[in-house]
Amino acid sequence: MYFLRTAGPLLYVLLNSLATFGQTAALRGEVRSPEGRPLAYASVGLVGTAYGGTTDEEGAFLLSGLPTGSHRLRISMLGYLAHEQPVELHEGAEVSLGPIELEPTQWALQEVVVTGTMKETFVRDSPVKVEVITSRFLERNSSPTSLVESISLVNGVQEVVSCGVCFTNSISINGLPGAYTAILVDGAPMFGNLASVYGLNGIPASLIERLEVIKGPSSTLYGSEA
Repeated sequence: MYFLRTAGPLLYVLLNSLATFGQTAALRGEVRSPEGRPLAYASVGLVGTAYGGTTDEEGAFLLSGLPTGSHRLRISMLGYLAHEQPVELHEGAEVSLGPIELEPTQWALQEVVVTGTMKETFVRDSPVKVEVITSRFLERNSSPTSLVESISLVNGVQEVVSCGVCFTNSISINGLPGAYTAILVDGAPMFGNLASVYGLNGIPASLIERLEVIKGPSSTLYGSEA
């Protein structure tokens, strides 16, 4: 008899818990643009709860296991105004909302200005990779007589002979034509596209303190040729 008296309350608690878990509902709908295009991966959820999800590639969503009662549904997506509406969920029922349209919003950007400043910094602190060749390295590894011969020691940098008669040349970096290589002396551009063809051999190696080579795009700092 003692066992039967104990089992009664236990059975009641178990059945009562199952009835509580069964008090849920489901919510179904579609999210579209004003043109009727499905909006995929829009956020859908009940305000003030942790119940929610996202739309699929067809713009459809299905939220199940929702608590019954009165709630507010919120739908949001980047580039569109958030949408809210009341929903009434009943036990065991699946509510279909049909297509829901999101109105696009305008994102206006102010004028964007990109500036660059040149200042001395350590190579390890530079935001871009810089290869530095010192005059001591040039003396120890070769005996260059001009800027062209010195710069050719850098990997990926080579001289390109533009004229086999007058032996004019340009500097190519990573295979790009010489027109895409900017040459600066003490930070100031010294050669344009035409002048660089005839003036590179005129810079003796004895005047070179060090060479700094940047192989990536740097037009913000050094002009449109870089």
